[in-house]
Amino acid sequence: MIRNESEWERAGRGKELQFFATDAEITGWLNALPPTQGPYALLVEELVKLRPGKFESRAEVIPLNEVQREIETGARFPYWIVPTDLVPVDDLLEYREPAVAASLSGCVMVYHRSKGVIKQNASRIALVDKLRHLQSGALVTNEAGLAIFKTLQRMIKPQLKYSTVRTLRNGKTEEDRKHILMTEAAATRGEYARQPGQQLSPASVCWMLWCPQ
Repeated sequence: MIRNESEWERAGRGKELQFFATDAEITGWLNALPPTQGPYALLVEELVKLRPGKFESRAEVIPLNEVQREIETGARFPYWIVPTDLVPVDDLLEYREPAVAASLSGCVMVYHRSKGVIKQNASRIALVDKLRHLQSGALVTNEAGLAIFKTLQRMIKPQLKYSTVRTLRNGKTEEDRKHILMTEAAATRGEYARQPGQQLSPASVCWMLWCPQ
């Protein structure tokens, strides 16, 4: 775990995968993470209004299997997957900004919000996979976080079977067959910021699985 976050900075672009998926799919993928990479917990944060114009961020660490309840409630997001053997929960909550400490310590961020919105935006998983020490210039790779990210990526990518269509400001539409795709379950709902496009061919899905993100 990174102990002095002010001494480090993000190196490179990190890892990210954006997609459209249902609540049940997100819950299923997180609960299917292998025990060999755990045990896991979930860091959640909530902005609490103290007075007009004044908010306080309050963090809590909960069991990973409570993610379904969090998604259904919709009050706290995003989430950070905490491998508790490497990132002790008590130490994490001591920081003024636990989410920043979690990100720098290699916790995978999961953004998924389906409640309280008219059109659901893309979900995503993201990771700060490399850090640079500000004084020495030393580089550190978050290997444990990278392993969890790749595991989730392997679960998610085979399910992204539809392209997406977005509407531009000029009213025209544009199909995305590569960057932000949609699961079959999501394609049947039609409650997203993008519309489902065409079903991708098996060859396209196969290529995507081996295309690095």
